[in-house]
Amino acid sequence: MGWPSTEARASPDYHLSNGSPAIDAGDPMSPQDTDCTRADMGALAFQQAGTFTFNGSGINPTCFQTVSDPVLGSAWSSTVTSTPGAAFTAVLVLSEPLAVPLAIETGELLVNLNANLLASSVKISSGGQDSFGFMLPANPALAGRMGHAQAFVVAAQLMPCNGLTVKIGF
Repeated sequence: MGWPSTEARASPDYHLSNGSPAIDAGDPMSPQDTDCTRADMGALAFQQAGTFTFNGSGINPTCFQTVSDPVLGSAWSSTVTSTPGAAFTAVLVLSEPLAVPLAIETGELLVNLNANLLASSVKISSGGQDSFGFMLPANPALAGRMGHAQAFVVAAQLMPCNGLTVKIGF
């Protein structure tokens, strides 16, 4: 077995692999990694995927839930629980939340509609649990990026649900 080629030695890869024992194994007194987990051992942090619920003052019903983590190269899945008689359900994923939720007649808007739209989907409501899936590219440059999603149920009025902060990872 010989030495690696000059090209291989010029640009070694110091990223941790999924399942590495060095993930979340750093000094517990160190600052958290950017994915809000315990520090990793090694040169580069391993970006773990996850979602976090947010709901402004809490007046919106909690009807938006994640089903799978937002992992690069796979589909991030979520559900919206609608109500009997609902016509549509929708999910918007934007680059920013609102700094202060905006009160509307039927609840609170939690995402910044003036921010970059990252993904959206509208479907005819089942009157029960509606499933949504968004395919995430297998681009490592997207690891650690965040989106802010909010779901809506449309019956006689637009009813906003809770929001989810979506952190893309491995």
